[in-house]
Amino acid sequence: MLAEEVANLFRKYTDESDTTFLSDADVALYLYLGYSDFRQEVENIDSYAYKKTAAYTTVNQELDLATVAAAIGPKIMGASPTVADDKVKSILRIYVTEAGQTDIQYFLTPVQNREALYSIPNDYLTKYCLEGTTLFLSNSPFSSPVAIDYQPITPVTVFTTTTIQPGQNQYIDEFEAFHDLIALYAYEQYAIRDVADNPQLTRRFVMRRQMLRDFITRGRLERANRFVISDDAYFVT
Repeated sequence: MLAEEVANLFRKYTDESDTTFLSDADVALYLYLGYSDFRQEVENIDSYAYKKTAAYTTVNQELDLATVAAAIGPKIMGASPTVADDKVKSILRIYVTEAGQTDIQYFLTPVQNREALYSIPNDYLTKYCLEGTTLFLSNSPFSSPVAIDYQPITPVTVFTTTTIQPGQNQYIDEFEAFHDLIALYAYEQYAIRDVADNPQLTRRFVMRRQMLRDFITRGRLERANRFVISDDAYFVT
């Protein structure tokens, strides 16, 4: 579905003709909040569904993701990110690549705080933690490029007063089979304001959420979940 189609569906659910009570700005806001809930639902099942990757060169033992120089890599935190919709919601993994290539040399190990960077006696591991907007490493990755896979925030450009208008053709994401859930999530926000409980919509909401969970749990790569690999299935030489 497109943003305008989801907006049209949402308006049908609300059945509200008074545009002074339910303006385009209201619709855009409710749909943004609904899309945020939708993405969180998807990410709770598949952390990598909306994954972004940021690459950095010549990383030392501290890297402030809000003030990093453009020559080193993008700002993905703070008040002025390099790309507005690519701010970090959570970091998924960090790994070192070879200069000029995408080949992965090794993954870094996450720990809870800076004390753990040095108190966990695994000399063969490079560990990292995030405090505020600063990334701390237990040792330098030898000036090799570092890549960060992360969950971005919900983009603010998908549902706006412009994109919900007919003919705008605003793409949402790859889960179009379940985009009616965005309208259902948005209706929850509207119902708080209008005190408009709808048992039919509630039943539909519960059913569609379960269908989404079943779909993602089964996996978008058919037969992939036939193979189970432990998180610690690696060898250290």
